[in-house]
Amino acid sequence: MTKIKQLEYWDLFCKEEKSFSDGYFYSLFMEITFNDLYYIYKHFPNSDKLILKTKKYLIYQDLKFEKKITPALLEVLIKLDFEEKKTLFQAHNEFDYLLKKWTFIYEKDFVKVAEMIEDDELSQEFFNYKISDKEAMYALDDALYGLTNDFDYRLYLFEPLTKLNYSGEYMFQFKSFGGIYAISDNIVYYSYK
Repeated sequence: MTKIKQLEYWDLFCKEEKSFSDGYFYSLFMEITFNDLYYIYKHFPNSDKLILKTKKYLIYQDLKFEKKITPALLEVLIKLDFEEKKTLFQAHNEFDYLLKKWTFIYEKDFVKVAEMIEDDELSQEFFNYKISDKEAMYALDDALYGLTNDFDYRLYLFEPLTKLNYSGEYMFQFKSFGGIYAISDNIVYYSYK
């Protein structure tokens, strides 16, 4: 299917004039131009902010950073992100783990931390927090995951559609520097490549 046809179907879907199976728009963001972003987001509130965040994400994927990335810098970014999430979810008991005192351990072995993410149920609970019951929102959320293959980036890009006071900027920087982390007990293991 051509990208133009897929955008036409997306438009019909968002207008609720045509239905599609779950996962149909998973590849919506594949091979898009910046101009396509308008057509993807035009049916959603805060479309300008959605477009800006997506452009920023796409640009950062191609950048090589001159800044010296250190474990200390990455730790600061994780802590700032946790602080932002903490205020966001203090009222939700399922996220009380964010209120704990954390130990941060830098792990040189990137693959080891990447494997730990599979068992990191606490982070998965946060990422799966339901935002809306609208079909187009779920399809967009799925398409954003198709674009990023990353829960944190997906949440960052989806943020303008939430009523949550969470920008995701610290985690965006952390991930853009190649950082990953996994939570085990009260320990946050992190690495980067």
